[in-house]
Amino acid sequence: MEFARQAVALAPNDRDGRYALALVLDAKGRAPEALIEAGRAVALGAGADARLLQASLAMRTGDVALAQRATDETLRVAPNDARALYNLGLLEQRRGHYNAAREAYLRALRADPTSYGARYNLAAMTNAAGATDEARHHATLLLRAHPGDRRATELLQSVNRPSEGTH
Repeated sequence: MEFARQAVALAPNDRDGRYALALVLDAKGRAPEALIEAGRAVALGAGADARLLQASLAMRTGDVALAQRATDETLRVAPNDARALYNLGLLEQRRGHYNAAREAYLRALRADPTSYGARYNLAAMTNAAGATDEARHHATLLLRAHPGDRRATELLQSVNRPSEGTH
């Protein structure tokens, strides 16, 4: 981390240095500081990766409005960015907007069929909503793409578990 801080001290207006420092801070579990540095990188003109990091950090630190702005801006310049569409799904799901979240996750999967997060969240969300066939479909695809994955296995088992009150 000291190397990244020294690099920023030598070139405080280097957007890539600010982005790198944000990544290091995030990896060290210092999300609030990382969010500040990601914001500085974005303000200096850093691209989609910095904006997506900013959105993710904003969600994790509870700044939903900033997460929405960063996600919207990414989608404005890259409307098929799977990571931004996944973030949009998270934001919509957090708001309880099932249809909008489902559509965002499906768009993310069209952009990147290997998106673990979009597939997992879509399966879990549809399962919670009682759309068992759709949940099973996505959980099965997830486990097929990630054989032996514990979370995917548990999700598929949950989908296949009989509902309470059925025999």
